[in-house]
Amino acid sequence: MQHRPSEDRTAQILRAVTFLAPGIPREFFDSLLRILSDTLSCGVALAAETRSSGPMRPEEDLFRDGHADIGFVCSPSYVWLRSQPEPSIDLVPVGFVFRDPRHDGDPVYYSEAVVRADSSAQRFADLEQRVWGYNDDSSLSGYYATLERLASAGRGPDYFERWVRTGSHGASLRAIVAGEIDGAAIDSIALANWGRANPELRRSLRVVESWGPFPIQPVVARAALNDDHKRAIALALLQIDAATSGLAAYGFDGCVPTDDSHYDSQRRALEALRCRGK
Repeated sequence: MQHRPSEDRTAQILRAVTFLAPGIPREFFDSLLRILSDTLSCGVALAAETRSSGPMRPEEDLFRDGHADIGFVCSPSYVWLRSQPEPSIDLVPVGFVFRDPRHDGDPVYYSEAVVRADSSAQRFADLEQRVWGYNDDSSLSGYYATLERLASAGRGPDYFERWVRTGSHGASLRAIVAGEIDGAAIDSIALANWGRANPELRRSLRVVESWGPFPIQPVVARAALNDDHKRAIALALLQIDAATSGLAAYGFDGCVPTDDSHYDSQRRALEALRCRGK
């Protein structure tokens, strides 16, 4: 990473924000940051921003205005933040690995097209002109993955009778169970964690199609943060032991090195959607 001038006050307290809760539970990030605090010998303050899966507009950028030093965002937000003339963030070159036989130890996840277990829909094609839910329009798994799936079939957003913004993956799942929407695309990690917390409700749902794998949600750091701090954060994350840290309870297996090229596939997909006017 290129060295930038920085503020030494971040050595005393690290301000973190997650845009991924409650899909990935707030408690996961609380535990993760306690480990970082102990390893880095600094204080950590965590905020959870639940209105979107990450900044996609200048007024939402908590990193540029100095309100956050480290963040957990969805990849469309990372791509947007890095595309700015003077990016406010750098990638922390570490990716989370969550337990799933499809992952094979890679920092990836899937988007699951979910319906009620008793739905007449047996495949995604059966959901044409139904009501489709999504968590928010910054989400890869909940929103852009659906647009990519439709584009691959030569279809657009009008494939569904209407779209319903639910505000979170959990809210989408509850809306499916209640019959308020016919289906939604759900982050596979969020679905697994929600299922562990709600086993009875999980049995009333069914996955009709899986999309991906997609690159795991990135960890980012404020661009002006001291480069030594960024390297220390990356090293601390790589050294976390899932079993002894208690993070295995959230399906977490550990962290592996990544780099910016890990998100090239999403850059291309998002650019293709932009060119189609989506």
